[in-house]
Amino acid sequence: MNEITIIIDCNYLCYVNKFALSKGLAYKGNRTEIIFGFLRHLLELSRQFQTNQFIFCWDSRDSFRKKIYPEYKINRRADRSEEEIESDKIAYKQFDLLRTYVLPTMGFTNILLKKGYECDDLIASIVKNNLDIKYIVVANDSDLFQLLDYCTLYNISKKRLMTKIIFEREKGIKPNKWGIVKAIMGCSADNIHGVSGVGEKTAIKYLKRETTPKTTLKIKNSLEIIYRNMLLIILPFEGIKQLQIIHQQDLSKKGFMTICEQFAFNSFLEIKLLQEWIKQFNMK
Repeated sequence: MNEITIIIDCNYLCYVNKFALSKGLAYKGNRTEIIFGFLRHLLELSRQFQTNQFIFCWDSRDSFRKKIYPEYKINRRADRSEEEIESDKIAYKQFDLLRTYVLPTMGFTNILLKKGYECDDLIASIVKNNLDIKYIVVANDSDLFQLLDYCTLYNISKKRLMTKIIFEREKGIKPNKWGIVKAIMGCSADNIHGVSGVGEKTAIKYLKRETTPKTTLKIKNSLEIIYRNMLLIILPFEGIKQLQIIHQQDLSKKGFMTICEQFAFNSFLEIKLLQEWIKQFNMK
């Protein structure tokens, strides 16, 4: 049951549930849809991969990357409406409850957040320093392709696994070259500007020495941009210490039931489903 350890990009999974359950759930005036959806996904993942071992990684709201590149991710907060800002406040409250109360009360121990670092940095530190464990990372960030020598990625929205073999077949390069590709092409989602006019296919061709002399010269003349981007993109970000993982965790039936009662997650307490929770997570 415990051969696989699942690492969750918790901010990603929370946002999946924020939009999937956009009509919202509430109990005693407080919104609960993200918490409910998050827990429902835990059970689904436990069923699918037959494990009760989970590691929960969270983004810090501070960023060391912004210190070397102030424009980093600035596009994500631009032009937000008042309604969107308020929606995010409601969501973040549930994020924090999951991290500080719900998961600990259930008995989960590997709940990780490091000031200044992103979830991707935590994931990279874990998988690169614990090579004897089979990891499946639940996330939707192409930056993580560079870690496919150490783990498998699972996109829970598309129900798709990405392995090293699939990546190499689709991209034509090794995973450890992906960070350089992204440094050359940049990342519009993170507002990281790359070499002008150079996209993924051209960056891959450059690494394979298949670009035209004109394109090759253009990329070589942009080394300052590429080196800056590598600092931002190569995982983990510099300075992170090796993370200590607790491999034995005792999940609590009492704690789980407390959460369900406090948030009115009554469907989880129906006999058949409750028994499945207890069995899947070996609750005592």
